[in-house]
Amino acid sequence: MDVFHRIPRVPEIESGELVRRGGRVVTTTVNMNLREFAENSTDFQHFEPLHGQMCLPFSLLPIPGITINHDADWKRGEEGWDHIAYFINLASLSFLNHEIQGSSAKAVITYVGPGGLVFFTFTTPLGKIVLFQTHTPVDEMRLKVQFMWYASVNYPTMLVEYIVGNWIGFIFLISFHLDISVLF
Repeated sequence: MDVFHRIPRVPEIESGELVRRGGRVVTTTVNMNLREFAENSTDFQHFEPLHGQMCLPFSLLPIPGITINHDADWKRGEEGWDHIAYFINLASLSFLNHEIQGSSAKAVITYVGPGGLVFFTFTTPLGKIVLFQTHTPVDEMRLKVQFMWYASVNYPTMLVEYIVGNWIGFIFLISFHLDISVLF
C-alpha cells in the first residue's frame, strides 16, 4: 500500500508575504526516535520544567529572571486531512514572575504524517514566522534534523533569529538531553 501525505500549502509564502530568512538550512543530528518527537506533542506536563527558561538564542545560556509561560493544546486535522495533527501553544514571557505585557505569541505546530515533517507558525503582533523542520531517521535512535524558515517581510531580522534560535538552540540542545535525564 502506498502512503501519501498531502502537505498543506502556506499561502503567505506563495504570495510573497513571507520571505526566506536565515539564508541557510541548519542541519543537526539528535539522539532520539521519531516516535519520541511526536509523543512530546501531547505531553503538556513536560513543557514548564523543560521549556520554561528563556535562553540566549542558539545556546544553553539562561537569561536570569525571564521565564516562558506555556498554555498548550492538541487537535486532529479536519476531515480529509486525517494525517495532520496540530500542537497549539500560547506563550508569553515573565520577568521575576510578572508577565511582560505584549510578549505573547501563538505557535501552531503542524505535524504532517508520522512526524517526518513539521512546521511551526509563530504569530505575534509583528507578523508571522514559519519554521520548517524535517526528521530523517539515521538509525533507530538517531534523527537527522533540518530547519529552514520564512518570516513576514517587515519582521525585524534580529527578532526572527532570536525566535528561531531559541527553538533550534534551546529546545533541541536542552530537551533531548533533559527529557532523558528527567526520567532517571
